Amino acid sequence: MVGRTSPSRSSVWHLTLGLSALTAAMLVVTMVLLYQLLLGAQQREVDRRLNDEAKELVELAQQLNPQQFADQMEIKLKESSVLFAWQGPEEVKGPFSLLPPNVPRLPRTAVIPVLDPRQKQILLFTSGIADTRHGPVMVAVSTQQLSRLIEQFVQTAAVAAGVTLLLTLALGYLFARRQLRRLRQFNQLAERVEQGQLDARLPSRPNGDEFDQLARHFNRVLNNLTASLDTVQGISDNIAHDLRTPLTRLRLGLEQRLESDPTIGQELEQLDTILATFEAMLALTRLEKGQRQIERASIDLPTLVDDVVEMMQPSAELYDQQLVVESPLHGSLEGDKNLLFQALFNLVDNAIKYAGQGATITLSAGPQGITVADNGPGVSATEREKLDQRLYRGDASRQQPGLGLGLAMVKAICHAHGGTLHIESNHPGLRVTMDLPTQG
Repeated sequence: MVGRTSPSRSSVWHLTLGLSALTAAMLVVTMVLLYQLLLGAQQREVDRRLNDEAKELVELAQQLNPQQFADQMEIKLKESSVLFAWQGPEEVKGPFSLLPPNVPRLPRTAVIPVLDPRQKQILLFTSGIADTRHGPVMVAVSTQQLSRLIEQFVQTAAVAAGVTLLLTLALGYLFARRQLRRLRQFNQLAERVEQGQLDARLPSRPNGDEFDQLARHFNRVLNNLTASLDTVQGISDNIAHDLRTPLTRLRLGLEQRLESDPTIGQELEQLDTILATFEAMLALTRLEKGQRQIERASIDLPTLVDDVVEMMQPSAELYDQQLVVESPLHGSLEGDKNLLFQALFNLVDNAIKYAGQGATITLSAGPQGITVADNGPGVSATEREKLDQRLYRGDASRQQPGLGLGLAMVKAICHAHGGTLHIESNHPGLRVTMDLPTQG
């Protein structure tokens, strides 16, 4: 079965993660640039104004005596929008009784909170200390609005970045699922073709993307492959059909001479084998091409297994083998009783032939289908892939009588009933399962 790959493990999802990381980096760079262009310019203007005021204060202190400088500070406190606090010889002139601690010397600045008694709220000021000849002076400008803008900008940027990344990941995940669904169609097609369903094709749109182009290429390859196989199969079937009549006549002639010449019995047996091969090949072709009528009916599964075991028990006893039916068997199948009986008969017959002396052959049925397993020598993995091919016989099987069509017929019967045939190792031995649709 085709495994269901998780979208989170696909290459498309990994590409989405890479694009998301790149998007996040671009968002960060964009936000930093916007901050510098919009809010950073305002912050730099505040710092410039504070430094200009500090330069002016330093120049005034150089020109005026302490009393004149104190008078100028009184004027600035009344008229200027800038907040001043001067540490004079006796007291602090300004809104503070003491200069706030941890205020840096200009040109460095810091944001300090100031309580506004009239509005009863804390306001934010960007401030710095100017060192003059008459003592330190704190210069401050209200940046309450600017701080609020910076906070709103950071919150908006975080929300925008989060939403963008979530949308990118969600769309990438959905896109990965869509691409995996299309890739799964290719995997399912390959599995169906591997199981012998050469009529399987992929859907494609005339003006589609690269997946539709690839689907059309796959379909053309399958069409050519099917045509080649049909040609080869048609030639072999025509040969079998054309030779069947003269060989049948030859057999009748040899059978009439059998009483007078008993030595031709061996030739008759070989001729019967050839005719049986031709008949089996033609029957297999009719089944594969749907020319064989499938008489569907409900089949009791335990009865079907018991009938096959009863018929094959004498053959198993010749090799001291045991036919074991695992219980409980229950349920029913819908299909052609004769064909399904033939398929199960072929599986048990193969197991008896090749499992070896004293082997145990087990028949079981369940949700996985009908299984025939043995504990014989088994076959290699490479050979297991060829067992259901027409006329294929491994080196070990050439010592046993057979046509090399048994498992090919079982596979065709499974496909005709909408099922599949699975051949795997039983460790030791071989396990063959007919996965068929069940009822009840």
